[in-house]
Amino acid sequence: MIIGFWLSLLLACPAPVLKPVDDSGGDDTSGDDSGGGDDSGGGDDSGGGGDSSAQDCDGSDLVFTAHALDGGDNEIGASFVAGTIVKGMGRVTNPCEIDLSFTTSDSCLVKVWRVLQDGSVKAELGQTCDDAETEWTVPAQGVVEEITLLSDRHTFTAGAWTLQAEFNIGDNRPEVEITAVAE
Repeated sequence: MIIGFWLSLLLACPAPVLKPVDDSGGDDTSGDDSGGGDDSGGGDDSGGGGDSSAQDCDGSDLVFTAHALDGGDNEIGASFVAGTIVKGMGRVTNPCEIDLSFTTSDSCLVKVWRVLQDGSVKAELGQTCDDAETEWTVPAQGVVEEITLLSDRHTFTAGAWTLQAEFNIGDNRPEVEITAVAE
């Protein structure tokens, strides 16, 4: 029944729209404080060495990634202690020199988190989202993120786990692997 519910939502939602942000109208401060400092790891994969113009960037340049966090919002490394609080963080990175925006059919960036073990889905954790269409702006060379508590609805026992974030835009389903070790 739950899968049928999510499938009906998926089929009922219109496709998201990607577009560059028009900066000609002045300052576009979206209030997003999640960008900033440390995007040094993802870099520009265009191979252009910075020679490409901002007009060459569009929504297809956005990078979608999944991350696992502990209770203190620190990234989980290779392993963590079973029973630890686990959160999923969906991140959209904009490697371009212009702001990019996209619209989703509701207020969630990540539609659903899937918890997999040995290739099998152990849990599918949807979120409560407002039904309002939402425009997201990813600042030039910045990020937008959404964090979801996962361990309140799934217990991570000892073993290897895969977290898959199904973003609310396109067919973006990045994964992150984590390993829980016994206490």
